[in-house]
Amino acid sequence: MTADRAPSGIAVAPLVEVENLSHVYEDAGSSVTALRHVELRLRPGERMAIMGRTGGGKTTLLSILGGLETPTSGRVTVAGHDLTRLSRRERDAFRRRVVGYVWQDAERGLLPELSVLQNVLLPMLAEPASQHQRQRFALQLLEALRL
Repeated sequence: MTADRAPSGIAVAPLVEVENLSHVYEDAGSSVTALRHVELRLRPGERMAIMGRTGGGKTTLLSILGGLETPTSGRVTVAGHDLTRLSRRERDAFRRRVVGYVWQDAERGLLPELSVLQNVLLPMLAEPASQHQRQRFALQLLEALRL
């Protein structure tokens, strides 16, 4: 990971850094390259839009940045975590503690029989916190998102 200088001269490490990222899907003897040699860097406070045609690799890139998929090659660092070196268990913890993932299709990521609060609380069940602490945190998240 590299550090760049903020206008104040203080070194600022990128929040997201992707180097030479490629991802290939293999299925029944055929392969589809979803990402090829992607490079990007995003510093704290910056915003980025990921745009492109259907099938262009946007969802694959975000799935890799969110720790849901492992790239075929390259290096991915998010909030100081080198995702290409994390075990499955470490990636699970990374997703619970560092990133939030909202599916394009809400039915895919939410349980419709649960309330919004219960859906937010669900991944927190694996955390070593009291029910009161989890509920307080979930309510703070919902308030911050104005939900």
